[in-house]
Amino acid sequence: MKFSEKLQKLRKENKFSQEQLADMLDVSRQSVSKWESGQTYPEMDKLLSLCKIFNCSLDELTNDEITEVDMSKNKKNVFGNLVDEIFVLFDRSFDMFKSMESKDLSKCVIELLILILVLSIFKIPFEYINDLGKSIFTNFGPFSNIFISLWNFIINIIYLILFILIFFYIFKTRYLDKYMKQETKKMEAKDIEIKEEVIEKIEKKEPKKRDAVFDALGGIFTFFAKLCLIFCAVPLVASYLGLFTALIIKIVLIAKGILYISALLAIIFCIVINSVLIELLVCIIFNTKINFKKLLFLFLTSVAGLGISFGIGLVEITNTRFISNPPNNISLITEKRVIDFNDKMYVQYYNNIEYEADESLKDKVEINLTYYKDYLKPDIYTLNNKIKISYDIDEIDYFYKNLDLVLENLQDKKIYDYTKLGTLKVTIKASSKNLELMQLNRTKTEQNDVITENKSMIDSLEATNYELNNKIYTLEVEIDTLKSKLEEYKETLSNLIEEIE
Repeated sequence: MKFSEKLQKLRKENKFSQEQLADMLDVSRQSVSKWESGQTYPEMDKLLSLCKIFNCSLDELTNDEITEVDMSKNKKNVFGNLVDEIFVLFDRSFDMFKSMESKDLSKCVIELLILILVLSIFKIPFEYINDLGKSIFTNFGPFSNIFISLWNFIINIIYLILFILIFFYIFKTRYLDKYMKQETKKMEAKDIEIKEEVIEKIEKKEPKKRDAVFDALGGIFTFFAKLCLIFCAVPLVASYLGLFTALIIKIVLIAKGILYISALLAIIFCIVINSVLIELLVCIIFNTKINFKKLLFLFLTSVAGLGISFGIGLVEITNTRFISNPPNNISLITEKRVIDFNDKMYVQYYNNIEYEADESLKDKVEINLTYYKDYLKPDIYTLNNKIKISYDIDEIDYFYKNLDLVLENLQDKKIYDYTKLGTLKVTIKASSKNLELMQLNRTKTEQNDVITENKSMIDSLEATNYELNNKIYTLEVEIDTLKSKLEEYKETLSNLIEEIE
């Protein structure tokens, strides 16, 4: 197969137009057209560039006896190629910075820092979207923490990917491409002998011919990078399953008449974004070919779709009424109990309690409990002189009852204050004199409780003080013993000195 036929076939297999290939080689489209028609033949540096673009050898490209160019091996090793591209990017960036003058280098660093600052500012809308999602997922009951964590992870991953893509795209187009074009022009200006020497140096720099140290570093980097990607894939798969669960729940809600199309769109676009990220990770981990154009199109389309769904959601929220009272169709009952009064009686309940004077009760006390029957089970019992009021609430039953009620109200696009369904209002009725006495007894009891608590604290402090005094006394005895021993040693030492003299 002739070179012109191979070139045309390789270009079409890689889905490049003649203009795109010409831009990569820094030549005109007419030059590529002449190569494919067999009118002209490219120069050596262009042939080497074509070999790099199509991942083939120079012999496979130019030898007419070779009919097929085998690129399957190179296509499968996507992660290896990615590592090679990273090394090439670092090599070229290092060469570019090394060739820059101090003025141009300072300008480049300042511009890159400004770019990082601007991209960091773009985190603000992502934080707003994150907070908006958290405010929605807080209403999901016991599953709210799971959804909030997944939402936070997805938003941060999207921002990080966009940050890296935008940063390296601007860096490449703003600096690296210009540097490479300048280097190419310099090479073309030299004679063939110098050009071959430069080509030989470039080939020595190619990732495929790096020395063993770089190959080992590349292998270590590949292993740990894949390991990190596997850990990143675990929450993505979990969120993927969670999103499909949310999609099924949303379809059921739509069947019940709760539309809110924005939620359906948001779930679908989040599934697409999740699918793109999972496919990208799988392709990198298992070294399969990546269709970047398709994944980028789906990703950007889904991000735009999320923006549209949030806009629709704001419109739907504005059409929903928020009412500060509980629903009217829930029965509110008042339970009344009358007990005999004594001079030491008081009520132990610290939440929503009211006292009302009723002179007709005389030596009686009337206790009224107002609550929602289906949600609370209050209880009143007397112990000595204490009237204790308590209530029991089944958290799981309370959640599911509220959930059914919320779904029913959402069909009418209404949201009530469902927290008040779990409140208990206590009203104590007695004569004015008895009410004052009850409140006085309660105050005395609370004061006695405080005194008892303080007394126990004082007793504890006194016990600690006693222990510390004992330790001090023991230490003083030890100090006196040591002082006496020291005096004995001094006397013995002085006697020895006198004997020696």
